[in-house]
Amino acid sequence: MASSHGNLILSVKHEEVKGQEYLHVILRSRMKTMYDRISLAELPELPSVPQLAKLLCEDAVGLRFSPVLYPKVSSTSDTQ
Repeated sequence: MASSHGNLILSVKHEEVKGQEYLHVILRSRMKTMYDRISLAELPELPSVPQLAKLLCEDAVGLRFSPVLYPKVSSTSDTQ
């Protein structure tokens, strides 16, 4: 993603704890890293990628993004 902050990297991980669903969202730029844990119960619908970026950074608008998916990355990184 590109913004006034330069290129951005958005990482999203789904987690379920005691029947409650959460999204762990990390937004990284050259200058800073922003993190939030969002309860899906508080949202009327699942947010889009641009909406997630805007939740963490107000001026993250009009972004174009290229998705990259790493399925089961946590299970592969545990073995290293």
